[in-house]
Amino acid sequence: MGQCFTSNADPPNRKGYGRGCVHRGSGDARGALRGHGAGGLRSRPICGIGLDPGFPWGECTIVRADDIPGNNCVAHILADQPCLARETVSHWGEPVLLIAHPDRYWAEAARRHVRIRFEALEPVLDMEQAARVFQECRREKGDVNQAFRRADVTLEGVYRTPAVDQVYIETQGMLAVASREHGVTVRGSLQCPYYVHHALQHLFGLPGDKVRVVPCETGGGFGGKEDYPSMLACHAALLAWRSGRPVRMIYDRAEDLAATTKRHPSRARDLEAEDLVQMSQVLIYRRGAECAETSQRKTILVFSAFPLRSLRLWYARISLADLVN
Repeated sequence: MGQCFTSNADPPNRKGYGRGCVHRGSGDARGALRGHGAGGLRSRPICGIGLDPGFPWGECTIVRADDIPGNNCVAHILADQPCLARETVSHWGEPVLLIAHPDRYWAEAARRHVRIRFEALEPVLDMEQAARVFQECRREKGDVNQAFRRADVTLEGVYRTPAVDQVYIETQGMLAVASREHGVTVRGSLQCPYYVHHALQHLFGLPGDKVRVVPCETGGGFGGKEDYPSMLACHAALLAWRSGRPVRMIYDRAEDLAATTKRHPSRARDLEAEDLVQMSQVLIYRRGAECAETSQRKTILVFSAFPLRSLRLWYARISLADLVN
């Protein structure tokens, strides 16, 4: 177990840490990357990304989707979430480019000198209009139809829950050391080290004994540091792998609130009778990312919460980034 918080951890050698940062997608919820600069810069297109030729890039380490040595995804329940966007962005704030520099100020300055143009696509921002289901699960216990036929009274309701942020005291943070010879080691503020271990194996194509995950003392999590630290670990490790130097990546509060996953807003239709429940529940990922995360656990939790003889559950996830037809 680590003995310090991520922001206070010492580098494992005298070279010190590079400071990593992420260039994210635009304010559009959905768009296609275009390989042109913007804002009057004479930028050269690199996988749809333009770099300001007037900025001193010499000490920067840059990682794009094409630089990933293994699979471009943050593997979790499914291998369905891109680590870095290559051609399209599917939600606000989706990571597109990684930058590291020995100085935190210059890392942030470099990020501001990257230009990305998008072909904006019209998103769906209302759950009532998003008809395409990209993940669903159905579970049933007992004979629900017969139970309803025999019931004298039934109750029906529709319930909604808002998005909730965990607002842990310590923001997301990760330290990474990586090389082809020694593999990948990360230290960070996280709740589920085996999630991170699995994601790093998939990203780098490494055997399990070449990946080491060390949890530091965690300054709060409440579920907010279950799956998302895998994303941060992948980003920090990619920069360390490419630069040959340790990399520290810590979100400030604004980025943490804007970029990380939340407890998703939901709409649930509930139909109840004596000793049985039929629930149809739809959960929406707030930023429209089409990835499973830990959401499939909801079906297990519902079944364990109701001590009933009959129960039917339909759970689905729909994307708020679907195109309007």
